Amino acid sequence: MEAVSPITDIINRLWDCITLRTDYIRELQENLNTLGSRMAELRGVRNDVKTRVDIAEERQMKRKEEVGLWLQRVESTGHEVDQIIAEGNQQLSNRCIGGCCPKHCLSSYKVGKKVAQKLKMVADLKSEGNFSEVAYILPPPAVEDIHGPQTDCGHGLDV
Repeated sequence: MEAVSPITDIINRLWDCITLRTDYIRELQENLNTLGSRMAELRGVRNDVKTRVDIAEERQMKRKEEVGLWLQRVESTGHEVDQIIAEGNQQLSNRCIGGCCPKHCLSSYKVGKKVAQKLKMVADLKSEGNFSEVAYILPPPAVEDIHGPQTDCGHGLDV
């Protein structure tokens, strides 16, 4: 009986490892749909932030650097997500046995893993997009000291 316990422990660990990896393949369709809707939500947040930035810049305010970097990251992530969704849809269309199994398990696994990683990245970006302020007020321009012609009369203004 003592010999069976380590064997079942090994089998359980192998099973956990295998199911973790097959989840990327099995849940690809659901994760692609979720990624598409989460990216749409993120783009909505991005549009709101851009509107706030545009209004602030019209009021002669300066965009915060962190806001500009966040907007760039959202833009590049959006392009990556669009590409991953296209790859995922390609994998879903290349299935055999009545659409139950992927033709290429390794490539489906890789795409599924990318989708899961992008889901986390999109969620992180969305939570980072809650800026209390998107711009700051610029200080007034410095006043130049303009010296007029000197007068020899020390009584004040000459009329």
